[in-house]
Amino acid sequence: TGAVDGELGVIGGLVGFNSGGEITQCGASGDVVGGGDFIGGLVGDNFEGELHSVYAAGSVSGDSFIGGVGGLTASAEIADAIATGEVTGDTTGGLIGYNFGTGASRSYWDEEATAQQDAMGLDESGDSEIEITGLATAEMVGQTATETMSALDFPAEWQAVTEGEAVNGLTPDGDGYPILANIDATVQLDAQGIADQAPADPCFIATAAYDTPTAD
Repeated sequence: TGAVDGELGVIGGLVGFNSGGEITQCGASGDVVGGGDFIGGLVGDNFEGELHSVYAAGSVSGDSFIGGVGGLTASAEIADAIATGEVTGDTTGGLIGYNFGTGASRSYWDEEATAQQDAMGLDESGDSEIEITGLATAEMVGQTATETMSALDFPAEWQAVTEGEAVNGLTPDGDGYPILANIDATVQLDAQGIADQAPADPCFIATAAYDTPTAD
Protein backbone atom coordinates (compact mmCIF):
# COMPACT_ATOMS: atom_id res chain seq x y z
CA THR A 1 0.00 0.00 0.00
CA GLY A 2 3.01 2.33 0.21
CA ALA A 3 4.12 4.82 -2.39
CA VAL A 4 7.02 3.94 -4.71
CA ASP A 5 9.34 6.64 -6.01
CA GLY A 6 12.38 6.10 -8.25
CA GLU A 7 14.75 8.30 -10.21
CA LEU A 8 14.95 6.06 -13.28
CA GLY A 9 12.62 3.72 -15.16
CA VAL A 10 11.23 0.19 -14.79
CA ILE A 11 9.31 0.90 -11.59
CA GLY A 12 6.10 -0.71 -10.38
CA GLY A 13 3.81 -0.51 -7.40
CA LEU A 14 4.54 -4.16 -6.59
CA VAL A 15 7.33 -5.36 -8.92
CA GLY A 16 9.86 -3.41 -10.95
CA PHE A 17 10.96 -6.09 -13.43
CA ASN A 18 9.21 -9.43 -13.84
CA SER A 19 10.98 -11.93 -16.11
CA GLY A 20 8.89 -15.02 -16.75
CA GLY A 21 7.24 -15.07 -13.34
CA GLU A 22 3.56 -15.45 -12.45
CA ILE A 23 1.98 -12.68 -10.39
CA THR A 24 -1.49 -13.55 -9.17
CA GLN A 25 -4.06 -12.70 -6.47
CA CYS A 26 -2.52 -9.39 -5.45
CA GLY A 27 -2.85 -5.66 -5.79
CA ALA A 28 -1.03 -2.38 -5.29
CA SER A 29 -2.69 0.81 -4.08
CA GLY A 30 0.25 3.15 -3.50
CA ASP A 31 1.16 5.95 -5.89
CA VAL A 32 4.04 5.19 -8.27
CA VAL A 33 6.42 7.88 -9.54
CA GLY A 34 9.33 7.24 -11.90
CA GLY A 35 11.90 9.46 -13.53
CA GLY A 36 12.18 7.39 -16.71
CA ASP A 37 10.28 5.00 -18.96
CA PHE A 38 8.20 1.88 -18.27
CA ILE A 39 6.34 2.79 -15.09
CA GLY A 40 3.32 0.70 -14.04
CA GLY A 41 0.83 0.73 -11.20
CA LEU A 42 1.64 -2.94 -10.56
CA VAL A 43 4.68 -3.87 -12.69
CA GLY A 44 7.18 -1.69 -14.49
CA ASP A 45 8.41 -4.25 -17.06
CA ASN A 46 6.55 -7.54 -17.47
CA PHE A 47 8.68 -9.69 -19.81
CA GLU A 48 7.26 -13.12 -20.65
CA GLY A 49 5.41 -13.05 -17.34
CA GLU A 50 1.81 -13.73 -16.38
CA LEU A 51 -0.49 -11.37 -14.49
CA HIS A 52 -3.71 -12.96 -13.25
CA SER A 53 -6.34 -11.59 -10.86
CA VAL A 54 -4.54 -8.37 -10.02
CA TYR A 55 -5.40 -4.72 -9.56
CA ALA A 56 -3.58 -1.40 -9.37
CA ALA A 57 -5.26 1.58 -7.72
CA GLY A 58 -2.54 4.19 -7.18
CA SER A 59 -1.67 7.05 -9.50
CA VAL A 60 1.19 6.36 -11.92
CA SER A 61 3.51 8.92 -13.49
CA GLY A 62 6.79 8.98 -15.39
CA ASP A 63 8.33 9.87 -18.74
CA SER A 64 7.15 7.47 -21.48
CA PHE A 65 5.23 4.20 -21.63
CA ILE A 66 3.22 4.59 -18.46
CA GLY A 67 0.34 2.20 -17.69
CA GLY A 68 -2.23 1.70 -14.98
CA VAL A 69 -1.12 -1.92 -14.49
CA GLY A 70 2.06 -2.32 -16.55
CA GLY A 71 4.53 0.06 -18.12
CA LEU A 72 5.86 -2.47 -20.63
CA THR A 73 4.46 -5.93 -21.31
CA ALA A 74 6.36 -8.07 -23.81
CA SER A 75 5.48 -11.63 -24.90
CA ALA A 76 3.39 -11.88 -21.77
CA GLU A 77 -0.16 -12.60 -20.65
CA ILE A 78 -2.60 -10.49 -18.65
CA ALA A 79 -6.02 -11.62 -17.46
CA ASP A 80 -8.53 -10.48 -14.84
CA ALA A 81 -6.79 -7.17 -14.20
CA ILE A 82 -8.24 -3.84 -13.02
CA ALA A 83 -6.64 -0.38 -13.19
CA THR A 84 -8.18 2.59 -11.41
CA GLY A 85 -5.37 5.11 -10.74
CA GLU A 86 -4.58 8.27 -12.68
CA VAL A 87 -1.93 7.76 -15.38
CA THR A 88 0.27 10.62 -16.58
CA GLY A 89 3.28 10.88 -18.89
CA ASP A 90 4.08 10.51 -22.59
CA THR A 91 2.64 7.48 -24.40
CA THR A 92 0.23 6.33 -21.74
CA GLY A 93 -2.53 3.75 -21.45
CA GLY A 94 -5.20 2.99 -18.91
CA LEU A 95 -3.91 -0.56 -18.59
CA ILE A 96 -0.54 -0.79 -20.39
CA GLY A 97 1.97 1.80 -21.55
CA TYR A 98 3.62 -0.29 -24.27
CA ASN A 99 2.33 -3.69 -25.31
CA PHE A 100 4.52 -5.91 -27.45
CA GLY A 101 3.15 -9.34 -28.27
CA THR A 102 1.08 -9.62 -25.11
CA GLY A 103 -2.41 -11.08 -24.87
CA ALA A 104 -4.85 -9.34 -22.54
CA SER A 105 -8.30 -10.59 -21.62
CA ARG A 106 -11.10 -10.13 -19.06
CA SER A 107 -9.54 -6.86 -17.90
CA TYR A 108 -10.90 -3.39 -17.22
CA TRP A 109 -9.74 0.15 -16.64
CA ASP A 110 -11.54 3.22 -15.32
CA GLU A 111 -11.48 5.76 -18.15
CA GLU A 112 -12.37 8.61 -15.81
CA ALA A 113 -10.06 7.83 -12.90
CA THR A 114 -7.08 6.95 -15.10
CA ALA A 115 -7.78 9.91 -17.42
CA GLN A 116 -7.13 7.51 -20.30
CA GLN A 117 -9.47 6.70 -23.17
CA ASP A 118 -7.16 4.05 -24.62
CA ALA A 119 -6.15 0.82 -22.90
CA MET A 120 -2.62 0.98 -24.33
CA GLY A 121 -0.30 3.84 -25.16
CA LEU A 122 1.47 1.87 -27.90
CA ASP A 123 -0.06 -1.42 -29.02
CA GLU A 124 2.05 -3.90 -30.94
CA SER A 125 0.16 -6.95 -29.78
CA GLY A 126 0.37 -8.63 -33.18
CA ASP A 127 -1.77 -11.77 -33.27
CA SER A 128 -2.28 -11.78 -29.50
CA GLU A 129 -5.87 -11.78 -28.27
CA ILE A 130 -7.03 -8.47 -26.80
CA GLU A 131 -10.30 -8.38 -24.83
CA ILE A 132 -10.18 -5.43 -22.44
CA THR A 133 -12.81 -2.83 -21.65
CA GLY A 134 -12.78 0.78 -20.50
CA LEU A 135 -15.64 1.85 -18.22
CA ALA A 136 -16.87 4.89 -16.32
CA THR A 137 -16.30 4.98 -12.57
CA ALA A 138 -19.99 4.43 -11.83
CA GLU A 139 -19.90 1.25 -13.89
CA MET A 140 -17.03 -0.21 -11.87
CA VAL A 141 -18.17 0.35 -8.30
CA GLY A 142 -20.84 -1.21 -6.11
CA GLN A 143 -23.10 -4.01 -7.20
CA THR A 144 -23.13 -2.64 -10.75
CA ALA A 145 -19.63 -4.08 -11.22
CA THR A 146 -20.96 -7.63 -11.24
CA GLU A 147 -22.87 -6.80 -14.43
CA THR A 148 -20.53 -4.47 -16.29
CA MET A 149 -17.44 -6.50 -15.36
CA SER A 150 -19.08 -9.87 -15.81
CA ALA A 151 -15.92 -11.49 -17.21
CA LEU A 152 -14.52 -11.49 -13.68
CA ASP A 153 -15.33 -14.42 -11.40
CA PHE A 154 -17.84 -13.06 -8.85
CA PRO A 155 -18.00 -13.97 -5.98
CA ALA A 156 -15.41 -16.75 -5.89
CA GLU A 157 -12.42 -14.67 -6.94
CA TRP A 158 -13.70 -11.09 -6.78
CA GLN A 159 -16.19 -9.49 -4.40
CA ALA A 160 -18.37 -6.49 -5.13
CA VAL A 161 -18.14 -3.63 -2.64
CA THR A 162 -21.53 -2.07 -1.95
CA GLU A 163 -22.33 0.56 0.66
CA GLY A 164 -23.91 -0.99 3.74
CA GLU A 165 -23.43 -4.61 2.64
CA ALA A 166 -20.98 -6.57 4.76
CA VAL A 167 -17.74 -7.79 3.20
CA ASN A 168 -15.96 -10.31 5.44
CA GLY A 169 -17.31 -8.69 8.59
CA LEU A 170 -16.76 -5.10 7.47
CA THR A 171 -19.49 -2.74 6.31
CA PRO A 172 -18.25 -0.30 3.64
CA ASP A 173 -19.46 3.26 4.09
CA GLY A 174 -19.57 3.75 0.33
CA ASP A 175 -19.55 1.91 -2.97
CA GLY A 176 -16.09 0.72 -4.01
CA TYR A 177 -14.18 -1.10 -6.71
CA PRO A 178 -14.20 -4.91 -6.57
CA ILE A 179 -11.70 -6.50 -4.21
CA LEU A 180 -10.01 -9.89 -4.28
CA ALA A 181 -11.85 -12.47 -2.20
CA ASN A 182 -8.70 -14.22 -0.98
CA ILE A 183 -6.99 -11.13 0.43
CA ASP A 184 -7.86 -9.49 3.74
CA ALA A 185 -10.76 -7.12 3.11
CA THR A 186 -9.65 -4.58 5.71
CA VAL A 187 -6.48 -3.68 3.83
CA GLN A 188 -8.27 -3.41 0.50
CA LEU A 189 -11.17 -1.33 1.78
CA ASP A 190 -8.84 0.90 3.81
CA ALA A 191 -6.91 1.60 0.61
CA GLN A 192 -10.14 2.82 -0.97
CA GLY A 193 -10.99 4.85 2.12
CA ILE A 194 -14.38 3.20 2.66
CA ALA A 195 -13.74 0.66 5.43
CA ASP A 196 -16.13 0.82 8.37
CA GLN A 197 -15.77 -1.27 11.49
CA ALA A 198 -17.57 -4.54 12.20
CA PRO A 199 -20.69 -4.27 14.38
CA ALA A 200 -19.92 -3.72 18.05
CA ASP A 201 -21.90 -6.80 19.09
CA PRO A 202 -21.42 -9.36 16.28
CA CYS A 203 -23.61 -12.43 16.19
CA PHE A 204 -21.56 -15.55 16.95
CA ILE A 205 -23.99 -17.91 15.21
CA ALA A 206 -24.05 -15.84 12.03
CA THR A 207 -20.27 -15.69 12.04
CA ALA A 208 -19.87 -19.42 12.59
CA ALA A 209 -22.43 -20.39 9.96
CA TYR A 210 -21.91 -17.74 7.27
CA ASP A 211 -18.44 -16.28 7.99
CA THR A 212 -19.88 -12.83 8.64
CA PRO A 213 -21.43 -11.36 11.80
CA THR A 214 -24.03 -9.45 9.77
CA ALA A 215 -25.74 -12.37 8.03
CA ASP A 216 -29.53 -12.31 8.45
